[in-house]
Order: sequence, then C-alpha cells, then structure tokens
Amino acid sequence: MIAVVALLAIASPQPGVVRVAFGTTVARAEGGTVPAETGVALAANDRVATQDDGYAELQLGRGARVRFSALTRALVRDATRLDLASGRVWIQAGPDAITVETGAASVVLEPRTSLVIERAPTGVIVTVRAGRAELSTLDGDFGVTTGQIARTGSRGRRSGVRPGGRALSDLAALEAREALGDVLGFEAFLLARALRRGPPPERVTVESGPFTTYADRVRGSREGPAGLELEDAIRPPPFFEDEVPPKGPNVSVDVTFQEE
Repeated sequence: MIAVVALLAIASPQPGVVRVAFGTTVARAEGGTVPAETGVALAANDRVATQDDGYAELQLGRGARVRFSALTRALVRDATRLDLASGRVWIQAGPDAITVETGAASVVLEPRTSLVIERAPTGVIVTVRAGRAELSTLDGDFGVTTGQIARTGSRGRRSGVRPGGRALSDLAALEAREALGDVLGFEAFLLARALRRGPPPERVTVESGPFTTYADRVRGSREGPAGLELEDAIRPPPFFEDEVPPKGPNVSVDVTFQEE
C-alpha cells in the first residue's frame, strides 16, 4: 500500500512550471527561496514574486499561461487556482477554467479566455481580451466578456462592468513584447551580420551560430542548445487567434444560382 501511494505521488503532475523569468523568485511552500529559471517546477502553495524590474511567464496545468508584471506577488494554489496578492497578471486559460482570488473578490476564467487582472490598494480591475470571465464581489456577481472592463467597489463606489479596458490590455502586451522580444539574441545576431564589413561571413551552424550562447534561463539546461523548437515554446503569440480579426476580407458572401 505504501509503495502504491508513493508511486501515485511521483506520477502526479506539478501544478506548473516556469517558462521564462527575469528578476523573479519562488518561495517554496516547504521553506526556502530559489531564483525562478526556465524549467523550475512549481509545487502547490509556492509563492512567485517579481522585483521592480522583474517579469515572468508561468505555465499552469494543461496549457494555461500566466504572465507577471513587475512588483507582482501571487500564490500558486494548484494547476487551476491562483491567489493574486498584488500587482498585475495576464492570464490565458487553456482547456480548463482558472480561478483567481484577489481578497474580497474572485475571478473565474472560462476555458480559452484571455484577460488582465490588476490588484492595487484602490481595488481590482479586470479586462477581458477574449472569452468570458465571472467576477464575484461583495456587490454581486458580474459577467465580463470580450472588450469589457470591470472594477470592484472602493471609496463608496459599487462594482460594475462597462465597455473598455484597451489601455490596460495594451500595457500588458507591451510589457510582454519588451521582456520576451529578443530573449534569444537572434535579432541582434542578424543585425550584426547585416552591418558587418569585409568578406562574407562563414556559414552559420548550430555549433557556431548564436544558439551556442543561449543563456541558461533560455535553454533550460547546461548541456547545450535545445534547438529552435524552444523558441516557440517560450515565446508564444501574445494573444489567441480570435483576439484580433484575421487578415483579408472580414465579410463572407454566399452566392447561389437558380435556373429560370
């Protein structure tokens, strides 16, 4: 019986993992603090905190992404629950619903929902980029859908939902681009080669190109480069496909022909 329980404990998946992080620490539930680096597994009730110049992206459960802005602190309850103590997070839910507790309010993201949550002394702000979320407050429950922003009540004002939230959403996207823009140094490498004078440079290979200088936090290992597949893994698109209109005509016309 003891062997079976031990086997189940080993086989059970971790709630999450660090995808990429700068200026971020993980305070373990069992005690001690470690730097957040790519590949660091998150256990239940671990606390993640970013410094004033920090940024982090975590994966929770089955494909949910959580991006931490600077000066953000949160408790990872498990693969689908997060307690936001302070700061701002951008969450993209996967196939499972995600619950975020913010003290006097809670937010439940439906599967495939993308939203930004900010907790400050003046209250909680939720803006939905795609999908739908349910905000529960002392003033009642509110459904928040794409293109809407919700605020919890403070200083005599009641909680409510209205259209908007584009500024906060764009700010989160800008932070992600600045933090993850050229994390591999590939763009800088191409620019240096383009501006190089003299004879043509030698052909680049995996052994001689920029991939040999991946930082440990990027390649997730000290044994060497992990390959181009890693770039797609740590630099996903900053939005879901249905968050922006597709390229080309956005009008569909059906034509039928009938003989007379």
